[in-house]
Amino acid sequence: MAERPDDGRHHELIDGTEIVTPTPAPGHQSAAFALARLLDDAKPPGLAVLMAPVDWRVDGTTVVQPDVLVVDEADLDGKFLARTPHLVVEVTSPSTAMADRTIKWALYERAGVPAYWLFEPEVPRLMVLERDGAHLVELMTLTGDEQAELAAPFALTVSPAKLG
Repeated sequence: MAERPDDGRHHELIDGTEIVTPTPAPGHQSAAFALARLLDDAKPPGLAVLMAPVDWRVDGTTVVQPDVLVVDEADLDGKFLARTPHLVVEVTSPSTAMADRTIKWALYERAGVPAYWLFEPEVPRLMVLERDGAHLVELMTLTGDEQAELAAPFALTVSPAKLG
């Protein structure tokens, strides 16, 4: 992807089309940080937790910056990520919710992402999707104080109310 303009907006490239959205609001970033902290505290050796902005070059026409990623530490050796993450997390906001639930879901499915989480901090609600063959399917949706033990990308307990 060409050098991004310094215009105060978030730029991604999906199938050759530039997607421009406002930069995340403080509440959005706070929720992303809480998710990253939860994942970082539970991750096993050999994995790394990253927060946007980090470019993941899915292919020659697609470069995205998910809010939170879990990757192999060995993949941290370049300017961008080129291998598929173990987990991709998007924190939805009014300007991104539709794309996170449609375009990005399809993109992450096509890219072979094993686990995808969609977090809505204003509810709070967490949708957990995991790979079933060629598709990312909804494993569960947790709201408020509900909590669950998850196995992917590694064992951890999650509750939406503690993230937002």
